[in-house]
Amino acid sequence: MIILPTTDNELRVFLERLGDAVLDYDRLRGFLFAVACSPELVKASEWFELIWLDDDPQFDDEDEAKRFFQLLREAMADIERGIVQGRCLPFFPPESEQEKNRLGLWCEGFLIAHQYLEELWELALMDLDAEPLDDAITAVLNLATVFTEAVYQGQLHFDEVFDDAELENSETDKDKFQEAYQWFDEVLGVYAGIRSEWQELQAFSDVDQLFLALEPVARDEPCPCGSGLPFEKCCLH
Repeated sequence: MIILPTTDNELRVFLERLGDAVLDYDRLRGFLFAVACSPELVKASEWFELIWLDDDPQFDDEDEAKRFFQLLREAMADIERGIVQGRCLPFFPPESEQEKNRLGLWCEGFLIAHQYLEELWELALMDLDAEPLDDAITAVLNLATVFTEAVYQGQLHFDEVFDDAELENSETDKDKFQEAYQWFDEVLGVYAGIRSEWQELQAFSDVDQLFLALEPVARDEPCPCGSGLPFEKCCLH
């Protein structure tokens, strides 16, 4: 069972009152999920301005602005807990058109944040250099795009992510949607795990660099600390 924090309703009320000045609730949750999965930690001060659709958000006073920011932090903490628990999407498999629409809005927010973090993702995937990871991220982005476009087009176009052979056992649009949703949930799990894989790779790389730095240095060679002095007149003593 998916249980949202008690402050969730308060955040919804805030967002409804702010209206078109800010991402709506579902887009915001998708946005925060992508930020939480960033290969490298992103400070709130960096992404906070991206949720605003109006350059001049209005609050009644400073305390209200601080409370809104606190609610965002709590929403982010809830999403991070969900990721640890293996819960990526905040929905049960959508059934109604309204629920599918909410999924599309979530995906739109997700894509906004991913685009902002695109350079970090390119660097992480290049370092990891694993084709299955590249394929999973491509699938995540393709599926998120299909679900987002359905909000505006009123129809899902699965031919963009599945070929005919993959859908041969899916006789109805409902079957196709359920298959796509399950796949999306699975590849989002891969998406959420990239950060730890990249950090582990970087840790091994740092150890390698440390051992290189500890290699023997002749007394008259430049000191490895970078001072420009001979080793015997620098870090040797």
